[in-house]
Amino acid sequence: MLRIINIAGLLIALFVISGCQQESSAPVISATSNTQLQNVIQTSESQSKVSDQTPTVDDNNTSPGESSAESPAFTRPFPNVMYDIANKKILKPHVERIAKLIGIKSAFPSARNPVCCVWVELTDWRPNPGNHGYIINNQPGGSVIQASNEEQLKLAIKRFESSITSGKDGIQVPVGLMTNYKMQNVPAVK
Repeated sequence: MLRIINIAGLLIALFVISGCQQESSAPVISATSNTQLQNVIQTSESQSKVSDQTPTVDDNNTSPGESSAESPAFTRPFPNVMYDIANKKILKPHVERIAKLIGIKSAFPSARNPVCCVWVELTDWRPNPGNHGYIINNQPGGSVIQASNEEQLKLAIKRFESSITSGKDGIQVPVGLMTNYKMQNVPAVK
């Protein structure tokens, strides 16, 4: 039995690794400090003009399901849903719903985020003072759905579902961040 589980884990790992090696023309955004991250968020907000509830496309007159070569507005969700094994009981029904939404049959628990997947986790992160919330980050190589508790996870899945569109390649989600945390417009660093 243990050998079968190890083989299944190896097959999943190979699938994930092979998917990660696909080339992407999507821009990579990195930030090494909170200030840089705030600048990226501010720039992203001013460039995308995306409302909080409705995903839109970039300013290059692309329609949902299409994207410009420089900045894809929508991407196919990675066809592998995985979730934090530490919260398996709570997460399993939710990740199965996500898998169904994007047209795959199952989701797998993991001790860590293998990156090339739709990764779902409860963070139990709530600053004091502060509020519970969720963050969804969709990129061409995978998505992360993080929520501070199960109630917020339900809201995140509802938001994820409402953002799904059909494109020429099938089901697609908007590239970028979606959250219900309050966002501030911070001045750029000079």
